[in-house]
Amino acid sequence: MTKPKIICRAGSYRHALGLTTREVASLCGISHVAYSNLEHGRNWPRNDTAVNVADALSWLWGAEISMAALWPGLLRHERQTFGM
Repeated sequence: MTKPKIICRAGSYRHALGLTTREVASLCGISHVAYSNLEHGRNWPRNDTAVNVADALSWLWGAEISMAALWPGLLRHERQTFGM
């Protein structure tokens, strides 16, 4: 069974803002490796990390960016994982 692709759109916002993964990761309070893994769809974010990334990018973008906009399958993943 293949692992479903995790779609993350944070990189699109980061690129548009002209920032590095290190800069965004620093604002989110995570390592640049952890942020890069999230951005490339290698891992699902923990809820607190998803909130921090959405908040940081929203602040930088100047408009609210939801966790659902960054990770379209996050809610479905949580329902499957936690039986919600």
